[in-house]
Amino acid sequence: MAEWYRLYPEVTSHWAEQWKAKIAPIIERVDGMVTLGDIEEAVLSGKMEVHATIGEGEILETVILTKVREYRSGLRVLSIDYMAGKMEEFMPDFWQLENLARENRCHRIHVDGRRGWAKVLGKDWKEISRLISKEVDYG
Repeated sequence: MAEWYRLYPEVTSHWAEQWKAKIAPIIERVDGMVTLGDIEEAVLSGKMEVHATIGEGEILETVILTKVREYRSGLRVLSIDYMAGKMEEFMPDFWQLENLARENRCHRIHVDGRRGWAKVLGKDWKEISRLISKEVDYG
């Protein structure tokens, strides 16, 4: 079983190539809305955190990028913006993210994911929106 870690910015560089390689296919799917450089900048500035499970040979198996969003209403949300890797193996340790939400005084956890994630996450989760996109030719 892999061990769960929060990769702080000062040690993230040791793991940078691995977490970026895991996240890169997701960045490609969001089709120009964000770049890998944007994500790296957010991590290094502390605006986003990298969490990972590390398996044998110090290989990152699962990578999860989070940030805390605070709304004017006072609602605080732990936002899981990117998840990659062996998620089914990580699910028994999902409570670690719930603890992270509590540490940050968050009321909720939001996962920005594809359609099947609601099923993977289980009955305590509900889908509240879906992003639908269409290209527009502006001349």
